[in-house]
Amino acid sequence: MGLPELTRRRPRVNLCISQVTNMDPPRKIPPGCYDCGDGFYNPTTRIVKDYKNRFLRNADDDEHEWIIRTCRKGWDETMGPKPKP
Repeated sequence: MGLPELTRRRPRVNLCISQVTNMDPPRKIPPGCYDCGDGFYNPTTRIVKDYKNRFLRNADDDEHEWIIRTCRKGWDETMGPKPKP
């Protein structure tokens, strides 16, 4: 006997994809910056600007460490073991 009609029409959900932002597609982050929730953070200048590139604040040491540790980056990093040369 086949599956009930409602079960066959239910959309499939890929449980392997993690959601890092509520935006789909995610906002583009400028190179070298982080998306800290209310704008972009530049770790070189330690300045947070809003998404329209207007100054919001200077980050103190605690905020800098938190952003570096937890926020989305504007670049990709290789994870895992490095390939042998």
